[in-house]
Amino acid sequence: RTNEKGEFQIKGNTKDVLLCQLQMGPDASIYLEIEKDSKIDLNLAVVGSFVDYTVKSSNKTNETLQKLLLMNNSFTKEVRLLESKAQQLTKAETSAQELSLLRQEYGRISVERETYLKSLAMKQKGGLIPYFILTFTGVENPGYELMRHAVDCATKSFPNSKYSQMISNRFKTESALMIGAEAPDIKLKNASSKSHIDADFGLAMTFETPFAFMKNNT
Repeated sequence: RTNEKGEFQIKGNTKDVLLCQLQMGPDASIYLEIEKDSKIDLNLAVVGSFVDYTVKSSNKTNETLQKLLLMNNSFTKEVRLLESKAQQLTKAETSAQELSLLRQEYGRISVERETYLKSLAMKQKGGLIPYFILTFTGVENPGYELMRHAVDCATKSFPNSKYSQMISNRFKTESALMIGAEAPDIKLKNASSKSHIDADFGLAMTFETPFAFMKNNT
């Protein structure tokens, strides 16, 4: 609870890093990374279903989390505006054309958002930002390189944390079939019924998109 000035303090102890969600309303929340001896100053204001806030923290991750939230708020507002325009359209032919344009605009801002998220994740040299982006922002098709990078960053900074364990387990489960991953050994028999794997023939295989061959044949 806040005091008469609208201020509040959260005190406690933690042995390991924690990613916390501070809920300000039914749809309004922010995320914080808390470590041992963390000190964070927040100035919060709920504006509709969004949180407007500033953060001062010895942990720079919280500033990056703020940037992510502001970016996502901007994206959500743009999507809602497109949805509002779509709902106002009639069934006329011109409306169908306008709806197509709205869909194209949605695709454009979605691609921009995903490109920004992946770029930000790959720029990190440690920490949990890549894990956070993969887990909480809805990135589609993260790919082998990004997933591997998230594991490396988390285990480098917090090797014993539950987040490192979770992203490592996810990587083990999903990475084998990701684009860019090394394909497993394929065992085949020759004319003498002797078994060989692809490495015996000096072959190296990687997974590509189903339509990658079209780039070279069209």
